[in-house]
Amino acid sequence: MAAISTTDRARVWRGLMRKWSAERAICPFDKFSLYNPTANTGAVADTDAWIDSHSGNTSVDTVGYNGSLSVAMRSALTADMKTDLFLSVAAMRRGVDYIRRLLGEVD
Repeated sequence: MAAISTTDRARVWRGLMRKWSAERAICPFDKFSLYNPTANTGAVADTDAWIDSHSGNTSVDTVGYNGSLSVAMRSALTADMKTDLFLSVAAMRRGVDYIRRLLGEVD
């Protein structure tokens, strides 16, 4: 399955920011560390790239998901946030309708 588009990565980014804001989650990182749509970098892009390189049969050296995140995000995200991030990116690969069931409106 191909990596998701920058538009869909931005949808995940906005959805997670809304979710964590509604939960009043403490986020010790800036929003561009989560995802920078201009540079197409950040934890959302890292997660998508990791899923892409580890999907299906692969001979790639396996780095755990946590290791695919930048050191700053690895330590800033809680286990629940990492789970939200991973599940949101994976769900977006299934399509916008699927992710809407998880995060609500993502546009």
